[in-house]
Amino acid sequence: MHARLLSSSSSRIQKWWCCARPILVGLVALYPLVSCVEPLTRDDWSSTTTREQQYGSETDAAATSSTARLTPTDDAWVYMDAPEKNTGSDMMLVLRSAPARLRYSFLKFDASSFSASSVSSATLRIFGDLAYSTCHVAGVIDDSWSESAINWSNMPTFGSDVDATECAVGWNELDVTTFVNQELVGRDRVVSFVLRASAGKYTEFHSKDNTTNSPELVLVP
Repeated sequence: MHARLLSSSSSRIQKWWCCARPILVGLVALYPLVSCVEPLTRDDWSSTTTREQQYGSETDAAATSSTARLTPTDDAWVYMDAPEKNTGSDMMLVLRSAPARLRYSFLKFDASSFSASSVSSATLRIFGDLAYSTCHVAGVIDDSWSESAINWSNMPTFGSDVDATECAVGWNELDVTTFVNQELVGRDRVVSFVLRASAGKYTEFHSKDNTTNSPELVLVP
């Protein structure tokens, strides 16, 4: 009986060894490789952070070089035959050059969120609802006006035209690159414009208070 038990135990041991032997051999073979791998230390993580701080992330680089589309902080139109009237909450901006019935439109943009110190191009985009004249844009150096207070009597002075285009229904674009660079480099980062019309026609554009197609200033670094 003892002989049968010993024979049975020996058989089970042999079967176990046949199954376990390849696993044990594999673990012994892997040991030199595992022992060569060193865990990351606090210094390793610190060096990673330092590299990111030194070179910056791809997201930061993309944000710096991206085009900015700014909407006005203020816009309003003024007219000669009602010199004290304010139109800061109107949904439209109006232009007209008829004698004694002049209408000018003012727009102000805050470019402080634009990180570049200058632009390669700056475009003022306005959406025409009624458009029957040539539109002229000039820069306004005095940015102290507000849409809630401006009228014909207190409107700021402005310089000569920086661009003009034949106005049309839909989007109209005016090149204001030179004046924007003057504001970014030599003055502040707030940019104001005045729009005027020629040929005596009546022209309307969407204001920032309109629900669609508000004016925008497009800045390209």
